[in-house]
Amino acid sequence: MKQAFLPVLLCASFWYALPGFFRPDGHLSTKATLLDEAKTPKNDPPKSLEPQEFVQWVLHPKGPLAKHHTIGDFHLSATYLPPEFMACNKAQGAALSEEDLANAKTELEEMDFFRLRIRVEGAPSPAQYQASSRAVYQQRIAYLAFDYQNDLYLLARDGTRTPCASYVFERTFSMVPYHTMIVGFPRKGPPDTRQLVVNDQLFGLPPLTFEWSPTDFKVIPKVTLL
Repeated sequence: MKQAFLPVLLCASFWYALPGFFRPDGHLSTKATLLDEAKTPKNDPPKSLEPQEFVQWVLHPKGPLAKHHTIGDFHLSATYLPPEFMACNKAQGAALSEEDLANAKTELEEMDFFRLRIRVEGAPSPAQYQASSRAVYQQRIAYLAFDYQNDLYLLARDGTRTPCASYVFERTFSMVPYHTMIVGFPRKGPPDTRQLVVNDQLFGLPPLTFEWSPTDFKVIPKVTLL
């Protein structure tokens, strides 16, 4: 366990170096994650959105940046998080400047970030799903916190695999029925196509690929500043 602990600390420290993008515990800012996600995106994607609307648009479960897989009782989703999202999430309703957006792009331009979420139908949380004992539950939580990033990689067109370089597991203590991870990978060229592979070694799931096409990236609206 000690060998796995150091990489996670290093990954988490990346987020602490970007103050305000996440809370000190590594979670997405509450105001951003609890924004209304009930409205279905319009058929015609917006050309521009105000910061809070942009956050809603990115995180919407039916939006173009959110991809899904269902395997039995397991539901997995992966959402691409553009650099502008980080800046808008940092603002949390406060005034956002062109400099803020520019700094976010500069700081994150060499990385691709995604929100990975796992939910199990009828279970209080995935870690509790058919857990035979408290010890099994704790082992799963430890794996999610310290080792699950090793089950993730980006797959390039030529078959090259890029391992996860930044990983934050949100501890919710079973207060919500899902587990959320914010994962980052070194960027290999501009965002045109992306394939995120989850080669799960914890729940016995088959390898799952989440794919984003050039069209998905082209419809990302600009952020309108007031």
